[in-house]
Amino acid sequence: MIRALLVDDEYTAVRWLAELLSEFPAVQVVGTATSVAQAQTLLHEAHPVDVIFLDINMPRRPGFELFVNLDPQIRVVMVTAHENHAIHAYDLGAVDYLLKPVSSERLSLTIQRLTHLFATPQPPQTLLGPQRIPLPTAQGIALFDPDQILWIVARENHSVLYRADDEPLVIKRSLSEWEQKPPTPSFVRIDRSTIVNLQRIHAVRWRTADESILEFSATDKRLSLGRAAATRLRRLLTSQEP
Repeated sequence: MIRALLVDDEYTAVRWLAELLSEFPAVQVVGTATSVAQAQTLLHEAHPVDVIFLDINMPRRPGFELFVNLDPQIRVVMVTAHENHAIHAYDLGAVDYLLKPVSSERLSLTIQRLTHLFATPQPPQTLLGPQRIPLPTAQGIALFDPDQILWIVARENHSVLYRADDEPLVIKRSLSEWEQKPPTPSFVRIDRSTIVNLQRIHAVRWRTADESILEFSATDKRLSLGRAAATRLRRLLTSQEP
């Protein structure tokens, strides 16, 4: 039995989530709280808790503050109407991120993850896989293997991921954000609008005086580079030679 604590300042949201959870025999709601302070009191005084379904935007103190000094054995599922906090939530150790209004179908995936997690105890980050990173898309939150990302191109305040194993995908993240927090150190910016994954580069082939073609390993996808970008990339690659 997975013992759940629901934390949300909106009564209707708590009632709706409790009704949805009642469909899952493996989950028992052992308490509800309308603030971080009340949740902390319940965690110290009430029944043991395995997972907290936690809202972010609440009066006085945001839900993220509940992570401070939280028992590492307790898992946290964020439940919010705002998708822009997903990266921070996963960085803190959240095992899932649900957008309101929560559906029974989406909640079912969360319960499957929790069931697997408690059946095989392990750090919550392993749910993402050894390298997968969460990123906000127009459809929600998607998980990516950084090694499959070949290059990233700016599109206004968003960006487009070009992947070896799938079609390009628009991400709600600016190129400057990628530059400040790259998935791995191998992601470098070579001009105003492009970041490339150095680990996936197979060859840089000259086509004309003003154009070079960037080839990547294990894929037939190619990237055309202007003279300035090719020159900067050549310097970066040369600097990594032994």
